[in-house]
Amino acid sequence: MYINSKEYLLNQLVSLEVANYRRIGKLTDGKYAREPIGYHRELTDIYGQLSKENIIQLLKMKPMSDNFKKGMVLNLEDI
Repeated sequence: MYINSKEYLLNQLVSLEVANYRRIGKLTDGKYAREPIGYHRELTDIYGQLSKENIIQLLKMKPMSDNFKKGMVLNLEDI
């Protein structure tokens, strides 16, 4: 999987969504929430219909923690 391929970017977007879901649970219930069964797959199916450019735009818009940014191999500012 290439770093700036649609598949890589899609994986980053879905991972970010899952991380944010868990973080919201931490903020509301005091513990990280586990996403529902099939959540990752459903997000992949839905976001997979977007173009690569739309996925990049969403990644740039969404809030992400510093740890998540450090884990990304691709710098979104370079795209």
